[in-house]
Amino acid sequence: MAQDENVYYSSTGEEFQNPFTETFASPDVIPELELTDVSQVGLLLGFISVGLFILYANFKVIMDEMKRHAKFEQDIEEAELTLQNEYKVDQAELDQIKREFAQIESGEIGQKNGEEDDEMADIN
Repeated sequence: MAQDENVYYSSTGEEFQNPFTETFASPDVIPELELTDVSQVGLLLGFISVGLFILYANFKVIMDEMKRHAKFEQDIEEAELTLQNEYKVDQAELDQIKREFAQIESGEIGQKNGEEDDEMADIN
Protein backbone atom coordinates (compact mmCIF):
# COMPACT_ATOMS: atom_id res chain seq x y z
CA MET A 1 0.00 0.00 0.00
CA ALA A 2 1.52 3.30 -1.08
CA GLN A 3 1.10 6.13 1.37
CA ASP A 4 0.06 9.53 0.12
CA GLU A 5 2.46 12.27 1.18
CA ASN A 6 -0.27 14.35 2.84
CA VAL A 7 -2.07 11.51 4.61
CA TYR A 8 -1.10 10.58 8.16
CA TYR A 9 -2.38 8.03 10.65
CA SER A 10 -3.09 8.60 14.33
CA SER A 11 -2.17 6.13 17.08
CA THR A 12 -5.69 4.67 16.79
CA GLY A 13 -5.26 4.11 13.06
CA GLU A 14 -7.47 7.01 11.96
CA GLU A 15 -6.45 8.67 8.72
CA PHE A 16 -6.02 12.42 8.50
CA GLN A 17 -4.38 14.82 6.09
CA ASN A 18 -1.45 17.05 6.84
CA PRO A 19 -2.89 20.42 7.86
CA PHE A 20 0.45 22.12 7.25
CA THR A 21 1.79 23.15 3.89
CA GLU A 22 5.17 24.32 2.82
CA THR A 23 3.84 27.44 1.14
CA PHE A 24 3.00 30.71 2.78
CA ALA A 25 -0.05 32.87 2.24
CA SER A 26 0.56 35.58 -0.29
CA PRO A 27 -0.13 39.21 0.58
CA ASP A 28 -3.06 39.08 -1.83
CA VAL A 29 -4.87 36.69 0.50
CA ILE A 30 -4.49 38.86 3.63
CA PRO A 31 -7.11 41.61 3.69
CA GLU A 32 -5.99 45.19 4.16
CA LEU A 33 -6.62 46.67 7.60
CA GLU A 34 -9.11 49.49 7.30
CA LEU A 35 -9.70 51.83 10.21
CA THR A 36 -13.28 52.94 10.15
CA ASP A 37 -14.51 56.02 11.98
CA VAL A 38 -15.91 53.85 14.78
CA SER A 39 -12.61 52.00 15.25
CA GLN A 40 -10.69 55.30 15.30
CA VAL A 41 -13.04 56.65 17.97
CA GLY A 42 -12.57 53.43 19.97
CA LEU A 43 -8.79 53.70 19.72
CA LEU A 44 -8.90 57.36 20.75
CA LEU A 45 -11.14 56.66 23.75
CA GLY A 46 -8.94 53.72 24.76
CA PHE A 47 -5.76 55.78 24.67
CA ILE A 48 -7.41 58.64 26.56
CA SER A 49 -8.78 56.34 29.27
CA VAL A 50 -5.43 54.57 29.72
CA GLY A 51 -3.63 57.93 29.84
CA LEU A 52 -6.05 59.26 32.46
CA PHE A 53 -5.64 56.10 34.52
CA ILE A 54 -1.85 56.45 34.44
CA LEU A 55 -2.09 60.11 35.49
CA TYR A 56 -4.49 59.20 38.31
CA ALA A 57 -2.23 56.39 39.53
CA ASN A 58 0.83 58.66 39.52
CA PHE A 59 -1.13 61.34 41.38
CA LYS A 60 -2.20 58.83 44.04
CA VAL A 61 1.38 57.57 44.47
CA ILE A 62 2.69 61.13 44.90
CA MET A 63 -0.07 62.01 47.37
CA ASP A 64 0.63 58.82 49.36
CA GLU A 65 4.34 59.65 49.53
CA MET A 66 3.56 63.17 50.73
CA LYS A 67 1.27 61.80 53.46
CA ARG A 68 3.91 59.26 54.51
CA HIS A 69 6.60 61.92 54.82
CA ALA A 70 4.28 64.19 56.83
CA LYS A 71 3.36 61.28 59.13
CA PHE A 72 7.04 60.38 59.53
CA GLU A 73 7.92 63.95 60.52
CA GLN A 74 5.02 63.99 62.97
CA ASP A 75 6.17 60.69 64.50
CA ILE A 76 9.69 62.11 64.92
CA GLU A 77 8.34 65.21 66.68
CA GLU A 78 6.22 63.03 68.99
CA ALA A 79 9.24 60.84 69.78
CA GLU A 80 11.34 63.91 70.58
CA LEU A 81 8.63 65.23 72.90
CA THR A 82 8.42 61.83 74.59
CA LEU A 83 12.19 61.80 75.10
CA GLN A 84 12.13 65.32 76.54
CA ASN A 85 9.04 64.99 78.74
CA GLU A 86 9.12 61.39 79.96
CA TYR A 87 12.83 60.59 79.84
CA LYS A 88 14.13 64.10 80.63
CA VAL A 89 16.49 64.26 77.66
CA ASP A 90 17.74 67.84 77.18
CA GLN A 91 18.17 69.58 73.84
CA ALA A 92 21.94 69.01 73.70
CA GLU A 93 21.48 65.24 74.07
CA LEU A 94 18.69 65.31 71.50
CA ASP A 95 20.96 67.14 69.03
CA GLN A 96 23.70 64.56 69.68
CA ILE A 97 21.23 61.74 68.93
CA LYS A 98 20.22 63.46 65.69
CA ARG A 99 23.87 63.89 64.63
CA GLU A 100 24.66 60.24 65.37
CA PHE A 101 21.61 59.13 63.43
CA ALA A 102 22.61 61.27 60.45
CA GLN A 103 26.13 59.83 60.53
CA ILE A 104 24.83 56.26 60.67
CA GLU A 105 22.41 56.93 57.81
CA SER A 106 25.14 58.48 55.68
CA GLY A 107 27.50 55.60 56.41
CA GLU A 108 30.14 57.74 58.13
CA ILE A 109 30.01 55.59 61.24
CA GLY A 110 28.62 52.16 61.79
CA GLN A 111 29.65 48.68 60.97
CA LYS A 112 33.20 48.20 59.78
CA ASN A 113 32.28 44.99 58.01
CA GLY A 114 29.19 42.99 57.22
CA GLU A 115 29.52 40.63 60.18
CA GLU A 116 26.61 42.14 62.08
CA ASP A 117 24.51 42.16 58.91
CA ASP A 118 25.29 38.49 58.43
CA GLU A 119 24.30 37.76 62.02
CA MET A 120 21.01 39.59 61.58
CA ALA A 121 20.35 37.77 58.33
CA ASP A 122 20.87 34.46 60.13
CA ILE A 123 18.47 35.53 62.87
CA ASN A 124 15.83 36.66 60.42
